[in-house]
Amino acid sequence: MADNGSNRDWTEKFPRLANAPIVEASISWQARAVDPIDEVSLNELMIRKLPNYPKIVPIKRFGWSAKMIDPSIAPVMEKVKPESEGFQCTTDDDVESIRITRDGVNFMRRKSYGRLEPFAAAALAAWQAYSAVAAPLEIGRVGVRFINHFPSATALTLGDFLKEPPSCPSNLVLTDFAYQSEFSVPEHRLGVRVVKILQSAGSGLILDCEAFTTGTIMVDNFEATLVLSQLRWLKNKVFFDLVNETQLDMIDKVQ
Repeated sequence: MADNGSNRDWTEKFPRLANAPIVEASISWQARAVDPIDEVSLNELMIRKLPNYPKIVPIKRFGWSAKMIDPSIAPVMEKVKPESEGFQCTTDDDVESIRITRDGVNFMRRKSYGRLEPFAAAALAAWQAYSAVAAPLEIGRVGVRFINHFPSATALTLGDFLKEPPSCPSNLVLTDFAYQSEFSVPEHRLGVRVVKILQSAGSGLILDCEAFTTGTIMVDNFEATLVLSQLRWLKNKVFFDLVNETQLDMIDKVQ
């Protein structure tokens, strides 16, 4: 991430891991809706364009308001009637879900991840369906996030998993590890956030990588596809730069 972009090869290919350690993957678009997203229009949309997500649950926003009854006493807090925030649409097996709100759409897959191409295609279809109903004027942010879990990693074996494991000062014993870093790709208005977490409870290592845009982009299918391709490349580049080759070889050999 330190180069100036002149030698960045967006066509670079990365190894296909036989058993990728991904436990959750998501692609999100922040794009404020202009047209209302009601339950009727959403149901029509899901039936026509996204029929594989039949479980639709409204997302409600709750809140409180202060009601003045007597100026001499403190106001009484009253619960505000819940307002519609959007909808959560899920597959029958609960593996994939689409969260649709007035602020955008988030496509997520849990458990078995599979291959990147069909995942990205399904996420793009979700965005295109949202755009057709919500009619946003611009896209404020696109994010591609993959959460990886290495369950066998311990404080003593972090060097087997990360190329740059944390150092231990004065020969102290590492028990917990939490590290967040953010990088920019200014010539393309892109960024990457990396979170590494190791907890003492023996839950293994979490490697959370998100590549995202840092400027608005047009609501255009070609532009959205191009940006998504760049973010996927950037996410892969960071992952393979961070993870130890020995660990990648072990993952690749799992059938």
